[in-house]
Amino acid sequence: MSKITDAARNLPRDPRLALVNFAGRALSVYKIEGLPDIVDAEFIINFINKFSTKFDIGVIFRPYATESKQEFALRILGELDGELKPKLLHDVIASEVDDAINDFLDNQEESFGLAHLNEAERTKIHIQINNVREIIASSVLTDRKKNALYERLNRLASEVDAHGTRTDRFFSFMGDIAFVMG
Repeated sequence: MSKITDAARNLPRDPRLALVNFAGRALSVYKIEGLPDIVDAEFIINFINKFSTKFDIGVIFRPYATESKQEFALRILGELDGELKPKLLHDVIASEVDDAINDFLDNQEESFGLAHLNEAERTKIHIQINNVREIIASSVLTDRKKNALYERLNRLASEVDAHGTRTDRFFSFMGDIAFVMG
């Protein structure tokens, strides 16, 4: 196992922070050893581009016509650890602030019976719902069956955006009444 694959292990859970962390680790390896070999350069390029695409980070790099793969790999590591780092970290901080605010709101007494999804969880679920929509659209099912499945997906998407289920809201309401009644 090369040092560069080690740099891709045990990364932070936030994808943007993970990408910045990977770049910093990889750069520290090559500050000592110089240019990466072709295999490590290929790993760096593929890891960064695939990781960015999978987690919708929005940083896809293209090589310059005059640079080798090794130079390209070092350049993109440098950009992630340099000029792109403040923006990516700003996005991480903004997301953590949103999560902290949502956690605070979730722990307020007024909503002690409800569960809330945070924005990242909602986004992930909607992405998966859209993936299911694409599978249904490309299937050989009849239009009637497709429409029935789409209706269920629409209800699921609506439920994801709601705070708690109808049952949760009912029991929360009943709990609030019991609390007020003493």
